[in-house]
Amino acid sequence: MRLPDWENKLFNVVEQARHKKFTWGKHDCFTFAVQCEEAINGKTRFPELFTSKYTNAFGANKSFLKHGYRGMLDCVNKRCNEVHVNMIKRGDWAAIDTPDGIAIGVCIGENIAATGANGLVFINNKKSKIGWSI
Repeated sequence: MRLPDWENKLFNVVEQARHKKFTWGKHDCFTFAVQCEEAINGKTRFPELFTSKYTNAFGANKSFLKHGYRGMLDCVNKRCNEVHVNMIKRGDWAAIDTPDGIAIGVCIGENIAATGANGLVFINNKKSKIGWSI
């Protein structure tokens, strides 16, 4: 259930991340999405994964494998309810294509906010591949 003041909290998380450099395990697509989920709901569905220690893509995937998932998307699919990409709303998650592969971003209106090398990038919702209700 979303907190009464979730919109302000989500805004604050997005603003704090706006110019933050991408860092595996500290500020990557998954950790950013989980921080947004915590701002919205006051908790996360991924506590053991959010605290995993990794420093590269291999380590991130290894963390999901260690917890019984085939990867990030498999984990999110099993813990969140999928919604059609045309139905995602503010705070929901979306899978998007990036030059480095699939990433998770957070809907902030007409755009998906996702981590980029030097800060957040904003991609039109229409480019979402999969959506999940948060």
